[in-house]
Amino acid sequence: MSLHRRQILSALLLSPLLVPLAGCGFEPLYGSDGAAAQLRGQVRVTAIDGRDGYFLRERLLQRFGRPAADAPLTLSVTLVTEAEALAIRQGNDVSRYNLSGVALIALRRSGVAEPILLDEVSGDASYNAPSSVPPAPPNASDVAARAAEQDAGRRLAQYLAEQIADRVLIASEQLSQ
Repeated sequence: MSLHRRQILSALLLSPLLVPLAGCGFEPLYGSDGAAAQLRGQVRVTAIDGRDGYFLRERLLQRFGRPAADAPLTLSVTLVTEAEALAIRQGNDVSRYNLSGVALIALRRSGVAEPILLDEVSGDASYNAPSSVPPAPPNASDVAARAAEQDAGRRLAQYLAEQIADRVLIASEQLSQ
């Protein structure tokens, strides 16, 4: 059986399973008329402190779009990160770190102090710290460790942004009902 025939056959077999979802009012968040499309340009994201905060805000702006001048919602995020040693070599040299982050979020209608959504999301990203044991030059390993740490911060920010965006989408969907 060709791949094309299998796709048609599986679509035909699955279609009766989707009928009950249509009857219950199920609408995907990311559909053309879903909450994600309706929030595009409607959320102003305030500045977030630090390098990781910059990446977090940029990812949120990608998800929500650049805000319109009269954006009805404002999202405030406070980001706290902490690095913890995970693996330690014999000479008390740390070889792996875990970067943990917690983002406290508050979604408000613009100009209103009362939050619509108060929540917290958390995540982790790990990175290796290159060894500074000879023959590696000490400066090279410092640069590599810093680059690995920054990359972990960027990955953590992206993960947290996805979690925040999902929470905001769900909250906005519940508000519209």
